[in-house]
Amino acid sequence: MVEIMINCAVIGQGSVITIIIDDWKTVALLKKAIKDEKSNKIKCDPDGLQLFLAKKDGAWLSDDDALDAMLEREVDTSLFEKMCGSWRLDKNDLFGPQVSLGKGVVHVLVVLPEGEGDSGPASKKARHGYH
Repeated sequence: MVEIMINCAVIGQGSVITIIIDDWKTVALLKKAIKDEKSNKIKCDPDGLQLFLAKKDGAWLSDDDALDAMLEREVDTSLFEKMCGSWRLDKNDLFGPQVSLGKGVVHVLVVLPEGEGDSGPASKKARHGYH
């Protein structure tokens, strides 16, 4: 059992939170940990959250001004891999032992249900690109 540190960017709130969680746990338990960490802002049940692996072209997204700008506009989540609730965090293509988690990066994009989070247009920042 290994604890991992996962940085999560909440779309529409412009915030990045860090969750420390055991690697054998599932994405569903990560959702619960995110909700518990942001319980003052996230009112939905944990299963209402959608999580996406924050990788583009095999690299984690940097936690920088470009990320801040991205979180303030529509995010096309079809560009990112959706994480299923039953997946274990130590899955090889998520956060398995051979995956470098890097520094100064974001690992997960968190999409809140419509109407959740801050009021106004910022609460509707995720755009689902279904073709």
